[in-house]
Amino acid sequence: MKNPLSSKYSEADNVILVKESLNGDRKALDQLVKLHQPIIYNVAWKMAHDPNDAMDLTQEVLIKVITKLSQFNFKSSFRTWLYRIVVNEFLQGKRRKSELRFTSFKDYGAELDMVPNPSEVYFNLYLFHSISLIATNPAEL
Repeated sequence: MKNPLSSKYSEADNVILVKESLNGDRKALDQLVKLHQPIIYNVAWKMAHDPNDAMDLTQEVLIKVITKLSQFNFKSSFRTWLYRIVVNEFLQGKRRKSELRFTSFKDYGAELDMVPNPSEVYFNLYLFHSISLIATNPAEL
């Protein structure tokens, strides 16, 4: 198996594997998956910053690649197409998580109400600093 990160990596091999896969060659599809799984995981890990999330994202991407391979139109490199799938799946996953987070506008409003007001934060820091100065130098009062 060729390393997708090596300088000997060949896009021509990808084109052949994709065409053979589209013609029903399961070995070619298997080889394509094995060739690109490490690079998919690498990109997924860099985006997710968690090995478990990266594994999940890699599986989702591989399913998408296998089911949508017929939509690859050979206008870009196969690796570019894969990269876009990884990025899009990651972004869709982020969107899904944020959609599930709030079940109603009331919950969303409550979450927004919990965000501290910057002027209150500044005042509290000023107050804390003033009290700590008094506590450390009571003779200066």
